[in-house]
Amino acid sequence: METIFQNMMVIFGFGNEREFSRDEFHFFLDCLFRGLFKLLIVTLPDQVDKPPEPATSIWERERLKPAPLHPGKRLAPGEIDKLVSQVFPNNIEIMERSDFIELMQPSKEISEILTYVH
Repeated sequence: METIFQNMMVIFGFGNEREFSRDEFHFFLDCLFRGLFKLLIVTLPDQVDKPPEPATSIWERERLKPAPLHPGKRLAPGEIDKLVSQVFPNNIEIMERSDFIELMQPSKEISEILTYVH
């Protein structure tokens, strides 16, 4: 799990190499949930009860792929703030990356979500 946190901070931590901010963590969670909504909540092609027919062309194959049900749907910023507040106390905006990993290790909702997604 620690490797996941370190990778997340490398990719989404664009402020300082030794620190990770509340805003960076919020941005990570926002991207995570937008991506999940696009990948997991999809519409299926018409006639789901029938087995899919083979595609006769590239365009037909694209039509048969599942598509996002609500493209652009996002988790409300207030809900993301609740998850961020589990790790960052209200008066803390930036913390050392090692402290962030320590605070993420206990069983928190966000750790469970990241474990499930990974």
